[in-house]
Amino acid sequence: MSQVAAGAECARGRPVFWLLALLWRGVIFAASSVEGGGGGEKSFLFIFLSNGMHAAVHGILAFFIALAVPRSRGSLLVALLMTVVLGASDEMHQFFVPGRTPSFLDWCTDIFGALFGVLARLWLSARREERPLLWLLLGLSVLFASATALAESLH
Repeated sequence: MSQVAAGAECARGRPVFWLLALLWRGVIFAASSVEGGGGGEKSFLFIFLSNGMHAAVHGILAFFIALAVPRSRGSLLVALLMTVVLGASDEMHQFFVPGRTPSFLDWCTDIFGALFGVLARLWLSARREERPLLWLLLGLSVLFASATALAESLH
């Protein structure tokens, strides 16, 4: 493959992962659009799982973006920054949702999850057998996110 063809391929990125990132961002937006429940004191377990959910969903988003961004120097930083900005916009969106408020702690947790997602992509790119590890990581992330959502809905 010539350098021109390789450059053109790299510039396009991977459309399927852009689509996954966009769909996942839609899931995050929909979840943050749900009206907040009644106040009251929340248990440590609820708070732990809720923050874990923030990290997990933004980690998955960063992972998809890192897969979508064309590989180049600084591409993982671009994926991280995009996810950080999207996390901030998600918190700002909650200003307009009844019963919800933006939280700096939630945003920090989003950033931690995004960092984990980008580091997971970096770790996987160093492996020869990328696909089994990729599916395992995605499966565990979805399992954790689902368990957290279930626990939150039971609260």
